Amino acid sequence: MRRCATALASPAPAASPPNPEVGEVVNAVVWERAFDGRFLDRRHAIEVFERHTAEVRAAIPPERLLVHEIADGWEPFAGFLGTGVPDAPFPRLNDAATFRRMFGVPEVSPG
Repeated sequence: MRRCATALASPAPAASPPNPEVGEVVNAVVWERAFDGRFLDRRHAIEVFERHTAEVRAAIPPERLLVHEIADGWEPFAGFLGTGVPDAPFPRLNDAATFRRMFGVPEVSPG
């Protein structure tokens, strides 16, 4: 989870996202509201992310909440839902590289 916040905590995007409205929403909701306009402050961004995760875990009964690590694929979903693992590969459409490319965010070295 920290790697995600680190990857995103970089200078403002160099290129516009494919859809300007998406960029405006991301800026207003994520960068300004959720992170108090301090998203580039790595420590603050991680604190906000971890606080939000703790709030969700405190608000949702454990039997109704799946905290999923993308690297774990289908198995946690299948177990949580009581179903079999799908035959299709787990979709990996929104990884860090795709996000950086879409929003023009450069690679950031771990801090």
